[in-house]
Amino acid sequence: MEISLVGSIKTPYGEVELIPQDRNLLQVSSVEPLQFGNHKIHLWAMLERTHETWCISSTIVPVLHLIDRFGRRSLIARESIPVELLKSTTSLAGEWALARPEIFECAAAAAFEYDKEGLDRELGALSKSLTCSAQAVESIISEASSENSAQLRRYSQKLRSLAFEVPVMQKIARAISYLDKDRSRPTNLLRIAPIVRPTVFRQSQSTDQLTIDPASEKAAR
Repeated sequence: MEISLVGSIKTPYGEVELIPQDRNLLQVSSVEPLQFGNHKIHLWAMLERTHETWCISSTIVPVLHLIDRFGRRSLIARESIPVELLKSTTSLAGEWALARPEIFECAAAAAFEYDKEGLDRELGALSKSLTCSAQAVESIISEASSENSAQLRRYSQKLRSLAFEVPVMQKIARAISYLDKDRSRPTNLLRIAPIVRPTVFRQSQSTDQLTIDPASEKAAR
């Protein structure tokens, strides 16, 4: 049986998609533009769990775009982000998350494997870089003074020594599994769909930020 890491909730403003990123991060984004008063808004935000309470992440700023009648997007100024919209979405998403701990456990396992694969690639690149750096240092030793030459030779040896140790680090990292530290976790986790990594919407610097009319915001409440 396969469990999907993607869920959705109905809010007073429209449907919102939920994608756990690990045990304590939940990505939320509108499926279709949300209706807030007379405005249509696309929402993207990251929620973070602290002591079993879900709230907007303190390090990842929510992104809201105002959609005009032609479908064009304009970034809403941070100070004008509708508080009620975020509050309602966060509350409903938190309820959804607290009722599904197994999905977040699966998400954490998937995130672990994702990071593990990334580490393996980075270590492989590091090994090659260290070897190339050692070769570059050795190529200029003959032109250096005797004092500098000895020092450069020591640096070259350190670089090659580190490059030699990298495969050992890779071997150790590859052998680590998600369940190594806590054997009390279930070993028969359900198969999961591939984790969806966060996608941050980027705004063109040439586009002005918009402010929602307070009258429209009041009408939406």
